[in-house]
Amino acid sequence: MEETSQHCLSRLPDNSALKQQKLPAHRLCFTATRVLSVFFTMATFCLCMGSILIVSARSTQAIEINYTRTCANCAKLRETASNFDKECTCSIPFYLSEKMMGNVYMYYKLQGFHQNLYRYIRSRSNRQLVGKDVKAVEDCSPFKTSNNKTPIVPCGAIANSMFNDTIILSYNINSSVQIKVPMLKTGLTWWTDKYIKFQNPSFKNLADEFRGTTKPPNWPSPIYELDKKDPRNNGFLNEDFIVWMRPAAFPTFKKLYGRLNQTHHFIEGLPAGNYSFNITYNILLSVFLDFPVTRFQGEKSVVLSTLTWSGGNSLFLGLAYTVTGAVACLASFTMMAIHMMLKNKKISYFHQ
Repeated sequence: MEETSQHCLSRLPDNSALKQQKLPAHRLCFTATRVLSVFFTMATFCLCMGSILIVSARSTQAIEINYTRTCANCAKLRETASNFDKECTCSIPFYLSEKMMGNVYMYYKLQGFHQNLYRYIRSRSNRQLVGKDVKAVEDCSPFKTSNNKTPIVPCGAIANSMFNDTIILSYNINSSVQIKVPMLKTGLTWWTDKYIKFQNPSFKNLADEFRGTTKPPNWPSPIYELDKKDPRNNGFLNEDFIVWMRPAAFPTFKKLYGRLNQTHHFIEGLPAGNYSFNITYNILLSVFLDFPVTRFQGEKSVVLSTLTWSGGNSLFLGLAYTVTGAVACLASFTMMAIHMMLKNKKISYFHQ
């Protein structure tokens, strides 16, 4: 019996504060005052932040021009393959009633285009896009290779469906003089996309680096000829291409197309007056073709907008904060009412 007792004692944990659970501890005490204070503070913060964001979003200036039906004739003409070399220009005049001060950005907006489909998002090759192996097309189904088994660059469904309308903004100084509004095609992408997620195989000769590959079926030109004016804006580093390759979460979205170059008549922004969007559907004038929204019953628009410290004219974030604050405020008053009712019942019980 004595040996058994010693054996059992040897298996006991050491007599220390850690192993005997004698360490000092703090037990949280959630009183009604503390809980209600936290909820009221959160409600006040969210309501104030929501109001600030809504006011900031409403202070932006924006104008949206839908050109789906206006340019329907050109779109219908481009749907026939035999008309690929026929020129078709669509001009959409509009009037800007107020001057758009500061930085002005041009977006293209698509409605009804689902970029968030799983198979669509997965149809790309990240090894190809970072310049490690331009012939890595394993994950790009159904746009991996051409009919003669030549690797497609860039491969995948996202790249093949790239938005490619050509949009030119013109300003009418008077009834007889019209000038092109200078738009910059650089500085459109996220820093991480431009310098980490997308890289060219080499900066020497892109044509040699992409030798033995072919362009996507819907592209009129290879990727190393996307921008013939600026050699640095070619290949996988083309900013229009990078912007398109970031899939949107919703079927209605807009993506940055250009930003105003503040020079000459546009130093302070876009002056009020008559403008026009000139959209060219012609392979001979541009490397881009029409983006065919009629295939998925979608719509296309051009948006001109200014920005504030909180972003564009979207009210989503401000409304989200406001709704959260309102729910927190309602919950606070509800809990306070329940607490007062229980407290009064407890007091009357003790009196009895």
